[in-house]
Amino acid sequence: MGPTKDCCLKDGIARLREDPLKAVIDGVRKVAKTVADKPQFEYPDEKLGAPLSKFEKVWTWSYADMVGKTLSLKRWATPKRFRLIDCALFCDQRVLKIFECKIDAIYPAAGAARVCYAAISHVWKGKIDPNRPESFTVEVEDIRHDGDRISLDVLKAACQASIKRGARYIWLDRLCIMQTSETDKDWQVGKMADIYRNCHTCLVLPGGLNKLVGFGETTGWIYRSWTLQEAMLPKEVWCIYIWERGNGRWMEGDQPSPFGEIIEIQKRHSAMSQLRCLLAHSGGNTGFEADRAWSMKFMDVPFLCNEFDPLRILATAMRADGQETREISIWRCAMMRTSSREVDTVLSIMGLFGVELDPRRYRSDGNDNSLRATIDLCKAILQGRDGKRGRAFWLGASATLRQSPDRCCLPFIPGEAEDGIPVVKPGEPCSSLLKDVGEWQLVDAPQGVMGDSGSIQFTSPVSGVTIGSIEPLEHSCTRDYGPPGFRSITEITVKHPNRTQSSSKAHFTGKAGTHAVVIGRGKLVEFGGYAPGFMDESNYDWVVLMVLKQRADGGWYKTGLATVKPEFIRSWNKQTVQVGGQEQSLTPTSRSRRAWFARLVSLIRCIPCQP
Repeated sequence: MGPTKDCCLKDGIARLREDPLKAVIDGVRKVAKTVADKPQFEYPDEKLGAPLSKFEKVWTWSYADMVGKTLSLKRWATPKRFRLIDCALFCDQRVLKIFECKIDAIYPAAGAARVCYAAISHVWKGKIDPNRPESFTVEVEDIRHDGDRISLDVLKAACQASIKRGARYIWLDRLCIMQTSETDKDWQVGKMADIYRNCHTCLVLPGGLNKLVGFGETTGWIYRSWTLQEAMLPKEVWCIYIWERGNGRWMEGDQPSPFGEIIEIQKRHSAMSQLRCLLAHSGGNTGFEADRAWSMKFMDVPFLCNEFDPLRILATAMRADGQETREISIWRCAMMRTSSREVDTVLSIMGLFGVELDPRRYRSDGNDNSLRATIDLCKAILQGRDGKRGRAFWLGASATLRQSPDRCCLPFIPGEAEDGIPVVKPGEPCSSLLKDVGEWQLVDAPQGVMGDSGSIQFTSPVSGVTIGSIEPLEHSCTRDYGPPGFRSITEITVKHPNRTQSSSKAHFTGKAGTHAVVIGRGKLVEFGGYAPGFMDESNYDWVVLMVLKQRADGGWYKTGLATVKPEFIRSWNKQTVQVGGQEQSLTPTSRSRRAWFARLVSLIRCIPCQP
């Protein structure tokens, strides 16, 4: 220890002995200096144009005020307000200026100018730059929900990209939401879909706010719940990455790829491309033209995630041109995403269905917040809007998903993660539920009513059935092969009222049951379109059955799924069934009656038959 440090230490000990309280207060004041001082307050400049006349407040921090500090809006901002960062000032004058206004500034109005901004999509905890760039952080109420430090270089790259796309401002949740105010956060969550739907463009930072990443670097962007709507709602989505080859274009063979433009952001350092193009090229060799030369590059899957299936299903969702494909792809994407708060996985997709739930309903203590939010979302979807009822497309999201009887008709919401990857159970990633499912979808899904306990009631053809022996499906290329994910084959027998029987071979997944109800038809799809041209679609049209068993209280629960040819169910009668939900508890009287009746049946069975 040097003499200067030694003297400081002795001086500190002496002051502590003389006046302990004053010494502690002085120490707290020194720590407090790490928080950025009060930002310089300004009134909006009317010269900036009609849209900015809607801004009510402005805060300004210089680079010196930010580096190594903690920024906070707690004392200066007003909850339930929309905020934006001025990109031009940040890039040209090294000044962080945040504007505040009412939310109506982003809504398009006839004859009125609208604020043009880019919304940022990122991961809360991402890659850390080992070079320790100049950075700052933002004050949070709970340190467990703190994110990475915000690199000034990364923020500048985002601002430059926004300007190149024609937007002077950016919206970044870390800086534009009051992280210490539950009131503001709840309000912003309710408006999140509108923020991304009305942005001029969305900019993806897959590695987070501390470091830009390049091809081959693993990120968890696609596993974060909120990134789904951030990829689907904006009019255009661009991804920022490390790039040293200048402007160019991705190629498909010897032809330019649609939406394949490579726009350089910082010379010989970074560039951006449209997300839909990167998804289409990920996982294989692809060509690009840059620096007036043609080259090949391997678009490594880890750039956006560790696996290929999540990329493929997101690409299908983004390119979907029909309601069935879009909605079932949304449910499949949601099954592979997680959040630090499980209920956020539900809140993050409600805007994709045009639903707005109140986040305050799910702030109470307890583990049922996610379940209640899921049930409320399904209720709202089935109720529909504009006089059009919704459909339960989530019933066909996965063929291999197994849930408890009370949740068997609810969408699966991941609650656990290992190394940032959502898992069904330890060692089993959620993507295992979706192997090959991107090639088929459920159409004509049920329209019904969701109960408070998570049951769904709908009317559809129903029949009692007998399930034969279930055997693994060995050949996947036969003419009568069922949808991907149905890995077993069995024979289903139906006994008709006239005592005749009919049987059909069925592709099956799950366990045997006693009844079956039609939940729609299965159809092959490929990246937002129907079956590829080399397939004969007439041989790939199935009826999808939900196999059921009855509970002790008379309700039904799902045991499996099966697919059969349409002619097999033509004689089935429509009935109203209620599947899933919590089992109703039996009263002592009804329990004793049920036990007495079961005992009587067993005694009757023991009586020998007379010849």
